[in-house]
Amino acid sequence: MGRSAARLAFAVTSASVLLITLVTPAHALTIQEYPSPHGDDIALGPDGNMWSALQDVFAVARITDTGAITDLPVTQRDTEYLVGTTSGPDGKIWFTEDYGGGSGEYARIGRMTTSGTVTEFTLPTITSGAGRIAPGPDGALWFAGDPSAIGRITTSGKITEFPIPGGDTADITAGPDGNMWFTEQDDNKIGRITTSASGTAGTVTEFSIPTADSLPQYITAGPDGNLWFTEFAGQQIGRITPNGTITQFPISSGDSPFDIASGPDGDLWFTENCAFFLCDTPEGAVARMSVTGSVVDETPIPSDSEAMAIAPGADGTMWITEGGAFGKIGPSDVHIRYVAYIPNFFIRKVAPLSELGDSVSWQMLNPGTHGVLDGTGMGLYGYAPTGAIAAIGIGQSFSYTFDWAGTYPYSDPFHRSAKGKVKVPLSVVPVVGAVGQAGVTWASASAPIGSVFDVQIKVPGSSTFVDWMPGTSQLQATFGQSDPAWAGPGKYAFRARLRQVVTGAASGYSAAASIKIRKT
Repeated sequence: MGRSAARLAFAVTSASVLLITLVTPAHALTIQEYPSPHGDDIALGPDGNMWSALQDVFAVARITDTGAITDLPVTQRDTEYLVGTTSGPDGKIWFTEDYGGGSGEYARIGRMTTSGTVTEFTLPTITSGAGRIAPGPDGALWFAGDPSAIGRITTSGKITEFPIPGGDTADITAGPDGNMWFTEQDDNKIGRITTSASGTAGTVTEFSIPTADSLPQYITAGPDGNLWFTEFAGQQIGRITPNGTITQFPISSGDSPFDIASGPDGDLWFTENCAFFLCDTPEGAVARMSVTGSVVDETPIPSDSEAMAIAPGADGTMWITEGGAFGKIGPSDVHIRYVAYIPNFFIRKVAPLSELGDSVSWQMLNPGTHGVLDGTGMGLYGYAPTGAIAAIGIGQSFSYTFDWAGTYPYSDPFHRSAKGKVKVPLSVVPVVGAVGQAGVTWASASAPIGSVFDVQIKVPGSSTFVDWMPGTSQLQATFGQSDPAWAGPGKYAFRARLRQVVTGAASGYSAAASIKIRKT
């Protein structure tokens, strides 16, 4: 979304939040690769790093923003390989260890702290399997992979398995309706299972995919309040509404879509592979699709390797796993600061903007009822027109443009322990052609009705700020030796905030911006 973005990019209905898609021009994506053993799945962790279960080496990889990779070992006992990875509501990384099918082999669910301490929980029966895993709206984690059941595990390790009519489940995700949704490869169906957040846990409903033998792979909650899934053999992207209506969108590249994730830009991101039964060499690509079903852009993997899992990262990036590397795709707009909300954690908690008029885009990756609410008391965002607090569904994003210098706290209004802040700078620059003068700008647009700006100054030799232009409606001013606050040549610092006149509610002050001024 460009600089002309709407101030609050979501529209509120009586029951939900309807988001405006953030549209960017089609362009080739840039993918930075970092060599690594094969990662099966990838997810954003509570520490702001990416985490991936390494399929064949029995380790979980931690990947920083700069691509530094640390492999944290998992105790190999009698499972075959690692599969799924996700962040849990307990601030830990959860992963699955799949059943190999040999004598004495069991599947397990693993839990790892961000420092690498591992705890493993064995599934109840020897024929159990474990594939992808995802947090649910009930505070537990749910996993696919068992040929005849969907599994649920609490953060303390209690496992429950719910029988399903079909079999060979591949992926599972939380939906906006309080249920968990999963894919059934062999039965060519999308499944829905209730949780305690939507009613009694364990009731299964299945929906047949119109295209026969389409081989559904992975599924995600979309930015439009629906579920989106890939059809590997059908070479289509599918959309299913919470009530079960399926629409399919062919992809024209001839490749097969594999994994899919909702991006912070309001599009669906998916990986593509040259279908295994059609091609002799592994080729992969990353593509984006709008919620209308149009492919926005498509970029081949630089190393021509298979493109596997995909997930949103911190600061608007998307990450993929490849046959021998992790790939990072950068954010599309430098004037948006991206914040992801995974279960119970805003990542990053502090969003420093580059300049006045920049935006923050929050992406909801937290299942259940959650939102983002202005914490200043001025009611800038987070409310429906009726005055009720607005909830944001999983997979959705919204953005808000900050035109006024200050520090703006925010929180999840439904879970107040999750909080963060936005820091909006003011600008102090020399006045061109005028020696000994500084231009101070604290707003790029007028204050909201009923609000004013408080601007403070710290003069040379002082350690404290004092009022310079309190209660002003001006957006900027010039400071120099003719100003009453002039205290001689030296270093001056300025800061500002937004304040509501009647209630007294206000942002915090911005970080100080300083300038050295010499006498003419």
